[in-house]
Amino acid sequence: PKYLDMGFAMYVGEGQQNGSDEIGYSLYNLAEKMAPLYNTENTNTGEAYVNQHIVMLYTGLQKNFVLNDQNTCADDPINVPKQFRAQILAIIHQTTVPLVQSLLH
Repeated sequence: PKYLDMGFAMYVGEGQQNGSDEIGYSLYNLAEKMAPLYNTENTNTGEAYVNQHIVMLYTGLQKNFVLNDQNTCADDPINVPKQFRAQILAIIHQTTVPLVQSLLH
């Protein structure tokens, strides 16, 4: 769990405020800056959809693999690591969204 938390902390960055594009310097903040330009901002929360999606994927990792009381890897040592890897790759793919948006802008 330590390295998952570190990876998520690197994405969000220190001092970041939820939905703010004025404070912060990370990919989370870049996504917040790009969201209004590409109409990819949740109008109810003010947060970029990509950030919401990454938080949802990370929370799913924590819930299904890290904080799970069952030893899921021991129960299914073939498929569970594949599922874990697929979810990590989904997060990585989502982190490219603000980069591409910024490049095109």
